[in-house]
Amino acid sequence: MAPTGPEVGIDSKGSWSDTRGACSEDTTGRLADPTHRTGCGHRPLEHLCLSVDSWWADVNYFLSIMPFLAAAEAGILGISPDDVIFLPPPKDQKRFCSDVSSCHASFPEAMKNWNEFYQNEIDELRNEMDEMRDTFFEEDACQLQEMRHELERANKNCRILQYRLRKAERKRLRYAQTGEIDGELLRSLEQDLKVAKDVSVRLHHELENVEEKRTTTEDENEKLRQQLIEVEIAKQALQNELEKMKEEDNEDLKCQLQFVKEEAALMRKKMAKIDKEKDRFEHELQKYRSFYGDLDGPLPKGEAGGPPSTREAELKLRLRLVEEEANILGRKIVELEVENRGLKAELDDLRGDDFSNGSANPLLREQSESLSELRQHLQLVEDETELLRRNVADLEEQNKRVTAELNKYKFKSSSGAGHDSSARLHDSAKSEALQEELKAARLQINELSGKVMQLQYENRDIRSEAERLGKTIDRLIADTSTIITEARVYVANRDLFGLLDDEDDGSRIREHELLYRINAQMKAFRKELQAFIDRLEVPKASDDRDAEEPISRHRMSGTELLWPGMVATERKMHFVRRSHRVHFMKRGRPGVLYPLENPWQYSSMHGF
Repeated sequence: MAPTGPEVGIDSKGSWSDTRGACSEDTTGRLADPTHRTGCGHRPLEHLCLSVDSWWADVNYFLSIMPFLAAAEAGILGISPDDVIFLPPPKDQKRFCSDVSSCHASFPEAMKNWNEFYQNEIDELRNEMDEMRDTFFEEDACQLQEMRHELERANKNCRILQYRLRKAERKRLRYAQTGEIDGELLRSLEQDLKVAKDVSVRLHHELENVEEKRTTTEDENEKLRQQLIEVEIAKQALQNELEKMKEEDNEDLKCQLQFVKEEAALMRKKMAKIDKEKDRFEHELQKYRSFYGDLDGPLPKGEAGGPPSTREAELKLRLRLVEEEANILGRKIVELEVENRGLKAELDDLRGDDFSNGSANPLLREQSESLSELRQHLQLVEDETELLRRNVADLEEQNKRVTAELNKYKFKSSSGAGHDSSARLHDSAKSEALQEELKAARLQINELSGKVMQLQYENRDIRSEAERLGKTIDRLIADTSTIITEARVYVANRDLFGLLDDEDDGSRIREHELLYRINAQMKAFRKELQAFIDRLEVPKASDDRDAEEPISRHRMSGTELLWPGMVATERKMHFVRRSHRVHFMKRGRPGVLYPLENPWQYSSMHGF
């Protein structure tokens, strides 16, 4: 079924059928006449035709006649639409139109659409023609411009050639008349011939060089090609080796994985065994607690349980450790006192030299002020040392008193071993009192240790201040030497030109003497200050040795004892005490060590 529309203008009809649907052997595509009145088929005895009464005839008419009339009206065919008249079929002439006016009257929409279609096509063709004409004009203009330039160049060349031709003609006529040869022309030709020969020789040499280079390049290319082949072969061999190594590594990894699995199985067995041992140890610990019992008051972890003899041994050991700490602090205080006395003497000497040289050189006032500040600081250090000495003396007395109490406690414990539980409670109270006294003594020792370290830091500050003064004096010595050198140059220049008189000569001598004296005094002061710094360096080594000594860690039978608030190791360690924790540095790695909750807590002997 064909569609209807303004281009067709008729309805579909169903009275005619396609022969392809009725007869399979027919392939004409024509419509059959069911009345069998027509005989216009292409095959004999077949009623196949395109009848004027068929729907297909109407479609062909409206798809050919109306577009043709619309094209004539649009001016595409180049004929007048009034000259075109079609003869409609005899049947039903009202359904057909024969010219443009009748088609507009009968089918206005279809004719309007066809006219718009052709008008759009004409507009598009006109635009394309305009574009092609513009392009053609532009190309023609460019070609014309190029031809004009070429013509101008050709005219110039022609004029030059005409001039040369006339000149050559004149020369030829003159030679024909006189029979003389133009010497200038001959010389120019000879020169041109010589230049041509030189150029040919040079080109020949260049050609030979290029040929040699080409040969060399071909040889190099051949070598590079061979090397490339060798590299490819080596690459392939390396890839094969790499794959082989990967396979071997995979096999090794598989073997290692198998070993790891076996070790894991063994470790699981060991863990099961360790769990059993842990249960056994816990059971033994429970039996131990049930056998010995617990004390009435909470004790530290290091003193939880045990007979009185064990507690006495621990107290005795701790007392000995406290005495060792006191001895170490006493030695340090003595060394610091000696060091401070030496520093005081050096500062007094430097101050005396400074006052003696102050009238001669006003440039040393700044150094004298710095030395006076150092002297005051040293006086404060001495006062602090005296206070520490008194504290150590008090601590020694307290240690003696604690020792006496401990001996008394030992005597009572050995004599009263068969007393009842009340005596044991009394002894435990005394042991707690002794523990409190030991704790107080160790706290004092920690305070004294902090003060000793503070004194060491102050000594380091004094040493840095002395080094700064040394640098300042070196700079002053260099400036004075520069002034003396400039004065020498200035005086030598004035002597050279004879500009000095006797009075200037005397003043010059005095100035030289004064500058030399100032320079000598500053150098002597620098030597004394350097000796002072060298003396300051000696305690630094002793401080390092003291820092390496164990201050609050003591090895005893596979364990180590950490005093509260103080951390020290056998290695050199810088630390700063704070209220809740101690920050320390070991081999450039910072860390934090928190203080022990229990003052007498034991830990495993592995270091930090």
